[in-house]
Amino acid sequence: MEQPFDDAWKTLMAFTYPHEAHLAESFLKSEGIDCVLVDEMTVQVHNFYSNAIGGIKLQVRESDYAEGLEVLKKGAYAPSVSGSSKVVRLSMSDHVDQEHCPFCQSENISLNRKPGVLMIIVYFISGLLFPFMKRSYTCFDCGQHWKFVKNTG
Repeated sequence: MEQPFDDAWKTLMAFTYPHEAHLAESFLKSEGIDCVLVDEMTVQVHNFYSNAIGGIKLQVRESDYAEGLEVLKKGAYAPSVSGSSKVVRLSMSDHVDQEHCPFCQSENISLNRKPGVLMIIVYFISGLLFPFMKRSYTCFDCGQHWKFVKNTG
């Protein structure tokens, strides 16, 4: 497909590490979308500058932006907004499978840890060094968020 010469480039995504950017770039190119990486060499030479400069930017032509975003969502490089942002509370049994999504059985999940409000107050008052984080999970395939709670009997 012939692109107009004056079509501007637009940042589709930004990555912290070069290998992540190259995987997404290769996936887009395999789908026929023209793309470039910006600031890749700066991050490779000075890897601690990655966050300061906004990471390695994956850019596509403005006319390909919507299609590129859909392609990255299809390849699980970009988060899909189809799932619920609400955390579902699931009962924890003795044989809970924490390696698979309980909704779609995918292995493409992530463990999220964040401190609770009470824990932040305790940190502030006591200067405690060991964090006790709330644990929740996210499935990148179906977009669900969940956490396990203990059975009360």
